[in-house]
Amino acid sequence: KALVNVAAWVQEFAAAHAAVARLHITAPDALLAQVDTHLLSMMLRNLVDNAVKYAPEGSSIEIRLSSDSTHWQLEVRSLVGAVGFPDAQRVFGKYYRSPLAMRRSGMGLGLYWVRGVARQMGGDAYYAREQDKVVFGLCLPI
Repeated sequence: KALVNVAAWVQEFAAAHAAVARLHITAPDALLAQVDTHLLSMMLRNLVDNAVKYAPEGSSIEIRLSSDSTHWQLEVRSLVGAVGFPDAQRVFGKYYRSPLAMRRSGMGLGLYWVRGVARQMGGDAYYAREQDKVVFGLCLPI
């Protein structure tokens, strides 16, 4: 782990992503946290790649960062696509795939892995449904 300005790091991540034109970031100027940037990169890539894959083509994907005195949050928000909303009770389960997502690549391990790593880091991953949006997030200690 290293002390990193997560806000700047996420900006760099987004600038290098293939879907950079679709990514919109809401973040403070600085958000300092002790992180393993290699693991965080794989976690964020999974969340963003899922949003790119399942949101309507060309739609915006928002990455939001926030913090309080003990934790910081990263959320990836996108419009719900043709496969619909995932099952909130099963979305982080090993091998879970929405029935309508079976025609797309994937094995149902990404979100399972993201949550496992987040918990190993002392935090968690979560899913929320907000009107017509799918929200996946990480809550990690500062």
